[in-house]
Amino acid sequence: MKKGYSEELWFKKQIEKAGGVAVRSPASKGAFDIMAVLNGRVRFFQVKATKKDVYYLNDMAREEWKELSKSVGGYFAVIFKRGKGKRRIVRLVKAEGEPPKKIRIDDGVAWEEAVKFTQKALVGNEG
Repeated sequence: MKKGYSEELWFKKQIEKAGGVAVRSPASKGAFDIMAVLNGRVRFFQVKATKKDVYYLNDMAREEWKELSKSVGGYFAVIFKRGKGKRRIVRLVKAEGEPPKKIRIDDGVAWEEAVKFTQKALVGNEG
């Protein structure tokens, strides 16, 4: 099983635990890995994982960001893994504008915060 696939499945389960409905995109070759409905809002997530405190966007990730930024409700969900995969810190960063070169562990919104305040935390400036 590929690393990315297992993280996508883990994140899908987190959405479902939060009361949402999530569907994983087969083969994840498009702009998003997971489409979800959470608190009545459709969201698209590109899931990335790293063991470091910074996730560096390579050329492919930057292209995914650009494609995702065209949709309303597009986010990078970066999973920062801590200690043998037991603890995960998830940060959501809205895909808008030019892609950043990196996403830090304190960038964006924490998953727990986003779930608690979905309508405020994930809406951003969508209007």
